[in-house]
Amino acid sequence: MRISIIRIRKRKYGDIQLVKRFILLGLYPLSHLYGQVAWITMFEIPYFGKIDHQNLPDYLETKIQFDEKPVELDLNFEISSLEEVKLHQIKVFLSLLPQNIRIAQKYLNHLAKDDELIVEYFECHQDLIKDYGLRLELGTLVLMRVGIYPSNECYSVFDFTFPNDLSDRFLSVMLNHDSSLIDITHES
Repeated sequence: MRISIIRIRKRKYGDIQLVKRFILLGLYPLSHLYGQVAWITMFEIPYFGKIDHQNLPDYLETKIQFDEKPVELDLNFEISSLEEVKLHQIKVFLSLLPQNIRIAQKYLNHLAKDDELIVEYFECHQDLIKDYGLRLELGTLVLMRVGIYPSNECYSVFDFTFPNDLSDRFLSVMLNHDSSLIDITHES
């Protein structure tokens, strides 16, 4: 945790303008002790707001819009603190999220229709295809969820499925932090 001890002249945080300046810089008061204030740096993470990298929750979630459709976005911390470098990776990855979604879609669309994984996925959905008149094409799949796992080799997971919650089975595209393909799997 990056804590800065700042001496100020007046007790109880002293000059309010000074406190406002530090808050604008992303520093927040932790405690006041004998004319000193301990400040903690909060990180602004796109879509999730400010977080304390030394006191992370297990899980953060929100909903975003992509191509005018709702998408669940979650950030999964498997440890209670992260280094600043990892937080900056998250920040960059999420600031480029629309591009990363397009990259995941591109990896998925490059799979051939006769690929074993795709054949298996569509075979599991034969009843949906008949009942709802869905086409056997990867283009009919929509993004439902993006999961970010900053402490894991499998950094991000993009879950694609049929629209309108017709299925609980996904084709999951897994990317690392620099958007390189790790794997594509069939999940439920």
